[in-house]
Amino acid sequence: MIGVLDTMKNLLYALPIFLSASLAMADMGFGTCRIYFGNEADLPNEAREILPLAAGGGIRICISRDERQPTVYEVLSSVAAGALGTCRYTSHRVFQHIEQGKRAWTLTPPPDKDYLARVGVVMAVSPGKCPPQGDPAYISVENVSEGAFLEIVHFWERMAASHEAFDAAFAHFPMQEKSSDAYRAFDAAVKSREQRLNLELIMLVNQDSHRGGAHYKVHLRDLRGGWSLFIDFVNGRLSVLGLSSLTY
Repeated sequence: MIGVLDTMKNLLYALPIFLSASLAMADMGFGTCRIYFGNEADLPNEAREILPLAAGGGIRICISRDERQPTVYEVLSSVAAGALGTCRYTSHRVFQHIEQGKRAWTLTPPPDKDYLARVGVVMAVSPGKCPPQGDPAYISVENVSEGAFLEIVHFWERMAASHEAFDAAFAHFPMQEKSSDAYRAFDAAVKSREQRLNLELIMLVNQDSHRGGAHYKVHLRDLRGGWSLFIDFVNGRLSVLGLSSLTY
């Protein structure tokens, strides 16, 4: 089990920021991110040019803190409501190139960066009207069904609200791991409730059965730091099987 968790831990550090459709997570990698819908008085020229690709959705522009890093442009789809009470939208990276001496935009990445064509997906729990794109209620997801998303969100809400539920969630966590700095810091962050931890990413990892059983990875963050939980169903109930600190 430790080998599997070490592999997962290495994966999280390799996860590029562009995979995240969450505005909160994007802001960690960039100085400022803003969404435009085409009716703003201060609409940038770039957003105006990209709008035809948005098909009724929005444009997100993220400017890096580091001047050496390029500004990132994305188109955001319209928000759709799911059958089980969730909301969802997607994001696509947009790329500029010169066409007949003029700037043009496309969803197709440069040939040497085809991995940037990946679609970002976010979901939110909403019993009523879906919030607009960029609302902090949205959580980045990858390979997660609507039903699993709801289960995991409610699992975290129970953990955060009750010390007993938190301890129960770690019932299958190795005892030696409970002495780690990561566990102690996470336990203190949740139980002190001084700051709210934000659920920012839920993804299914190790789907290939030849590499071990599939687990869900969950990222949580507050102003002091972040944690990655590896969780799965044990005897029909979600439990935490691994934990590591996140470095931003």
